[in-house]
Amino acid sequence: MARIVNLSFGIIAVNGSRYRVRDVVIYPDGSVRRRPFSRWMFNHHTIQKAELDDLIAAGAEAVVVGIGTSSAAKLSEEARAFTTSASVEITALSSQDAVEKFNQLAESGRRVGALIHITC
Repeated sequence: MARIVNLSFGIIAVNGSRYRVRDVVIYPDGSVRRRPFSRWMFNHHTIQKAELDDLIAAGAEAVVVGIGTSSAAKLSEEARAFTTSASVEITALSSQDAVEKFNQLAESGRRVGALIHITC
């Protein structure tokens, strides 16, 4: 189980490891990876449905999306529509609120995944 320890602009600490990247993906098994470069290189402020699908395929019962410290990122129209029809709980919040939600779900024993935009 992963736990997000701290978030500040451009830095996130998960399970004691610090990441200085734009976005991280936290999988239900607790592993943390940088959001794939090709996904955000030209449009990193838009979260795509395929990114949510990746977390669900990895076994997430719930997915938390952090849309930035200033909420500058957004879900694509396809991803937004998917949140209402998905078989899992998908929540998009400011990244600070997403951290709280992620930790609550993880502590309650849910298999949770997250994509957290850690800048703007």
